[in-house]
Amino acid sequence: MKKWSLPLKVFLIVFAIGFLYVLIASIVRVCVGQIEIGMAVQRFIIGNIIGASAAGIAAGITALVVAIKNKKKLSLPLMVFLIAAAVAILYVLIRTIIRVSSGEISTGMAVVRFIIGSIIYVLGAGVIAGITALVLAIKKLGE
Repeated sequence: MKKWSLPLKVFLIVFAIGFLYVLIASIVRVCVGQIEIGMAVQRFIIGNIIGASAAGIAAGITALVVAIKNKKKLSLPLMVFLIAAAVAILYVLIRTIIRVSSGEISTGMAVVRFIIGSIIYVLGAGVIAGITALVLAIKKLGE
C-alpha cells in the first residue's frame, strides 16, 4: 500500500473530528429533547458538508506548506484551488460590505452570511480543483 501523503492525513483527521463532533452533538440534542430526529438528520448532513469543506481547506493549506517547505512547484489543482478560494472569499466579503452599506442586512447578520458564503464558495473552489485534477489524470492516461 502506498504511503499516504500529509495533506490526505490532515484531511482525514479534520473530517473525522468534524464528523464525530456533529454526530455526538446530534445524538445529545435528540436525547435531551432539544430537537427532533428530522432536524437532527438535517443538521448532521449540513454539519458534515461544512466539516468536509473545512477539512479540504486544511488539506489545501497543508499541501501549500509542504510544497513551500520542499521548494517544489505547486501543482496545478492546488494553484486553481488557492486562486478560486481567494477570489471566492473576496467576492463574499465585497458583497457583504455592499449589503451592509446599503442597509439590506444588519451587521450581526453580515458575519453569519460571510462565514456561510465563504464556506459554500470555497467548497465550490474545491470542486473546481477536483475537476482540474480529474482532467490532468485523464490527460495522463491518454499519453
